[in-house]
Amino acid sequence: MLRRSSRRPGRLKCHGDGAKLGADITTGAVPERAKGDPVLKKMLCAAAIAAAMALPAAEAAQVDAASVEKLKAGAERGDAAAQTALGGCYAAFGLCAGVPRDPAKARLWFEKAAAQGDAEALYNLGVLHAKGRGVPQDPARARALWEEAAAKGHAQAQANLGVMYKDGRGVKKDKAAARQWFGKACGNGFQPGCDQYRRLVESGS
Repeated sequence: MLRRSSRRPGRLKCHGDGAKLGADITTGAVPERAKGDPVLKKMLCAAAIAAAMALPAAEAAQVDAASVEKLKAGAERGDAAAQTALGGCYAAFGLCAGVPRDPAKARLWFEKAAAQGDAEALYNLGVLHAKGRGVPQDPARARALWEEAAAKGHAQAQANLGVMYKDGRGVKKDKAAARQWFGKACGNGFQPGCDQYRRLVESGS
């Protein structure tokens, strides 16, 4: 389901079954064009969840064919939010009716939206590069994309940067930097960021 974040107006929180998703996912700022469109808002959440978790069809939000066509039309017109959402359709098999899983096409649509500065697209592109889906695995490129998304206030991008610095994934371990990024994610309403921040503080890192 979708619910508004009480901490940051203009954002969405995407909540799923904890056994399947593990946590809420907080999207970046919702584009003005998407605020009055429930299908597009649903897809922005689905895109974030699908790209991050690679959920199978049974666990992903189903989008009917008519909504998919509406989404494609918006993406072809150059609407960044629609391009990001369509990328989400291609990121996970069975997410959208009649759309096969195709990481290369997901990357294409995410890139189009990212070129317009869409934070969700930048985040999702980072996921593709981090996991090597449709592109060669490239942690450095993932970090650069997440930094761009994080600068726009994308909470999960901020948390992912925290994980990179905490664990030394593609960067030198830096607990202070990790704590800073987790703190930013927490400030944007992302509970796992709060949990990670608390653990670092309690451990004296």
